[in-house]
Amino acid sequence: MEYVIFTNRGAPDNVIVRAREGLAWADYDINGHRVRQSASQLPGCTLSDVALAQCDAEVPAIVARAQEVGVPLDRPLYIRWGRTPKSGRSKNHATGAEECGVSVYGADYDPMTGKIIYDAFAGGLSGAGLIYLCEGRPAYLITGDRVATGADGEPVITNIVVLAKLIPGRDGFAVQNDP
Repeated sequence: MEYVIFTNRGAPDNVIVRAREGLAWADYDINGHRVRQSASQLPGCTLSDVALAQCDAEVPAIVARAQEVGVPLDRPLYIRWGRTPKSGRSKNHATGAEECGVSVYGADYDPMTGKIIYDAFAGGLSGAGLIYLCEGRPAYLITGDRVATGADGEPVITNIVVLAKLIPGRDGFAVQNDP
């Protein structure tokens, strides 16, 4: 069984976790309650009663583990390399122009590893994080309101809240709760 936590991507209603196996799936809310599931007459497109019972038992623990680590599941998550500018606006280094907020990278919580990972679908330059890591810039887990897309395709946000410092590792970022 694979579990996916929805943070940046719009999920229907209040769905936070999707359990899936092949084409079959079940959706859960922030309290770990199942809110819907796939229903199809086609083979492999519906979870068995045994699989649903397994998901019903595992999802509340996954949600609780994320909350214990300090990962909010009710709002989008972002990675910011370096402290946020005091002006509240990032500078596009290619053009010199200021963005209308702070440039960030989309983030997801991986419930299987307990780590923060890049959201590959949120936009931004894919190699920039590697450059920042090599430069020794600290990484932070933040949230805020997306207001635009930056010149490099990255999310730009305002109303920033720093949630935690992130420690880069092989399979994602560990959360250090004292930013």
